[in-house]
Amino acid sequence: MLIKIMRPDRVTAALRNYVRVKFGDRYIDARPFDVYKTNSESTKMNPLFFVLFPGVDPIPNVVESAAKKGKTIENGKLVSLSMGQGMEPLADRLLKQQAAAGDWIFLQNCHLMPEWMKDLERQLDEIGPTAHKDYRCFLSSEPPGPSQGDIIPQAVLQNSIKIANEAPASLKDNLNRAFSNFS
Repeated sequence: MLIKIMRPDRVTAALRNYVRVKFGDRYIDARPFDVYKTNSESTKMNPLFFVLFPGVDPIPNVVESAAKKGKTIENGKLVSLSMGQGMEPLADRLLKQQAAAGDWIFLQNCHLMPEWMKDLERQLDEIGPTAHKDYRCFLSSEPPGPSQGDIIPQAVLQNSIKIANEAPASLKDNLNRAFSNFS
């Protein structure tokens, strides 16, 4: 309480230090992101929704996770589509095609298609129950700014597993992330 009164700017650091001393580092230090573990929690009904941050690209993580399941871009079992003007018909067709075959689809930069997102919401609701059990959908979007409103429909966000994988903030975090690639 004394820190809160005397130095309110230091409360966060003091709480972090207190938790580290009393409970250990595991409650303070973020563990490196593992898309393979996250993917194992998903179902055909729950897309994985990546919130994009500068310096972080989810594509390599998804490609690596898909390869472990035998789904690659080369064999057509993983489709990655960067959304933009005129991509709506292709995205609609690929969503249905991948769902029926039990393959994976990654729709990148959904924030660029605010009008189409309502169609995506409808399609995910229609496709989900009839999709093959191995079907997975991945979405990515920048976090909306205050003036952008609700670009991503609330139902899509509620049904998705949201992943906010920010870039490492310190040298220690960066080294932890690099070393997590080794057994």
